[in-house]
Amino acid sequence: MSPEKTEYFISLLDDYLDGKLDDNVVGEIQEALKKDTFLNQVLEQHVQARANIRNAGEKELKAKFASNFEPIPEVQKTKNWKPLIAILLAIVLCTAAFILYTAYTRC
Repeated sequence: MSPEKTEYFISLLDDYLDGKLDDNVVGEIQEALKKDTFLNQVLEQHVQARANIRNAGEKELKAKFASNFEPIPEVQKTKNWKPLIAILLAIVLCTAAFILYTAYTRC
């Protein structure tokens, strides 16, 4: 493939990846990718570069977003003693009932 044709296809990679090209051009690019290993390598590097740019942009946006807000304070969890008290009271009542039952049945 001629260097000019390779440059032409390289210039279309962003639009190709974004799905902005018509079917004829997509077909041309796919045929060129089948025949040209260099173009395949460029496409792989281009995809990786776009992913790196996207990740860096996301990190930067997260940092900017976080810097515009106060951190959320830690909420102290208070223990709810009501269920524990209810269980202990039930145990005490059952124990008292058992003791009274055994005391009256021995007589």
